[in-house]
This record gives sequence, C-alpha cells and structure tokens, in this order.
Amino acid sequence: MDWFHKRQIKTVVISSSDLGQPGVLRAFLSQLNGPRLAIDIPKQGGKDLVFTGTGDLFASLFLAHSHACEDVSDVFEKTIASLQAVIKRTVASLPHNDGPVKACERELKLVQSKAEIEKPHVLLRAQRLKLDHEIAHAGPDWHLDSSEEPRDCHMPRSQSRLIPFVLPPAVQTGILTAPKNHETVTCHGPSHGSYPSSCHQQVGGYKSARRTPGKQA
Repeated sequence: MDWFHKRQIKTVVISSSDLGQPGVLRAFLSQLNGPRLAIDIPKQGGKDLVFTGTGDLFASLFLAHSHACEDVSDVFEKTIASLQAVIKRTVASLPHNDGPVKACERELKLVQSKAEIEKPHVLLRAQRLKLDHEIAHAGPDWHLDSSEEPRDCHMPRSQSRLIPFVLPPAVQTGILTAPKNHETVTCHGPSHGSYPSSCHQQVGGYKSARRTPGKQA
C-alpha cells in the first residue's frame, strides 16, 4: 500500500488476502496521511469455491458507498457488508449435492441482493491498524493490547526462536528471538494453543504494540 501512496494514490484498498487466521480473509484500507484499517472476513462456501466478479463488485460497491458516505471506515464496512450479503445469497442458492459446482451456478446473485446492496447490514467492523511510526522501534519483548482477555506466556530461548512473529516491515519481520541477556521472552496476548496468539499473528490485529520498558535488544 505504501508503494501506491508514494505515487500519490490517496486511497488504497485490498479487497481480500490470506493474511488472517485459517478460514478468515483479511481486507485492508489505507489512506494517504490517514487511517489504515483492516476487516477480518470469515470465508463462505468452502475453501475450493471461487466466485467470478467479486473484485469488480467490490470496486463498484466501494465507489457507490463513497458517494453516500464521507467516513472512509463506514464506506469500507458497508462495502464488505454488501459483498458478503451477495456471496451469502449465492452460496445459499447452490445445489445441495456432492457434485462439482457449475460456473452458471456460481454467478453472483446481484438482482436478488438489491436490498442488501442499497442498505447493507454491517456485521464486521473495521479495526484501526497501528502505523509504523506509531509503534516503537523493534525490540524482542512486546506487549500486545488485545480486546480479548490477555494471558502471559513465558517461553525458553530455544522455543522462542521457533515461533513466527510478524511486525510491520519498517520494524521487524522474521522470528521472535530472546534478548541476549535474558533467558525468556515474554508475550502478552490472548491464548492460542500453547502460546498466546501474539506469537503467531500480525501486530495489525491488535490495538497497540509497545516494547517492555527497560528491556534492551
């Protein structure tokens, strides 16, 4: 998105990506000198079901909602809501059998979804992502403030090197490692299996990220 912003593209939208958890797509919106947002979208219809024209529909919906609403967050949410309503109606219309789905059966139910396109019911809310300059310089120990109940996790140095931890490119990308003078790495976040999900997910999915005071890399 920054590549486009450097070329003075004011608003950049990624309609879907596989950067969310399994079974969840993540859409992004970024404005030049403005907010950066994300919406997590549960996949519909199974992983092998592909619809034609969702990208074009997304662009059309975004343009239409932009004319009716000034708040970019509302535009983003309404666009996703309308698109998901169309996909949901299309999935519901598919034949209930084990055979392959024909191309004609996967055609988006646009006319039938007129009401949802005009007045979408927003269920998925946009999350504001922290920009690179709002996050402290890379450090090995982070507090991640999530809307979920936090749970502390202390892991040995040897294990900490095995856990992927992705930060914004300007900060750090790679493996979470323990500081040289400490035997453990402390992560704070909602539990996810053996470790908090902060050890597995992007910082963008959380409200904030900051280094533990007093710790040096």
